[in-house]
Amino acid sequence: MHAMGKESAARITLRTVDALEKLAATIPPMVYDVSNFHTLGLLSDLLTVADPDTPSDADLAMVEIALQKAIADARQDPSLKNRLGAENRRSSSLVRERMRASW
Repeated sequence: MHAMGKESAARITLRTVDALEKLAATIPPMVYDVSNFHTLGLLSDLLTVADPDTPSDADLAMVEIALQKAIADARQDPSLKNRLGAENRRSSSLVRERMRASW
């Protein structure tokens, strides 16, 4: 996810917003949607809520359980190394493994 808006990023990279979105779909660290952001291991979970503006009691319970789990996980291991197991972090894990082996 970028702190910079799509229009600004497109202007700086001399691309159209459409071209930037297509590029972002191929480069995980440049994601603009939450599903791809999740593949980087930066979210503990993705929840599906049918109507976020008027969540059901079941939706609220699901969110509460997810938050409690995320807090418990963070308290158990505050290092955030769990993100390295994410789908688009394989290269990061491989680099760390090779660096440890060479040291």
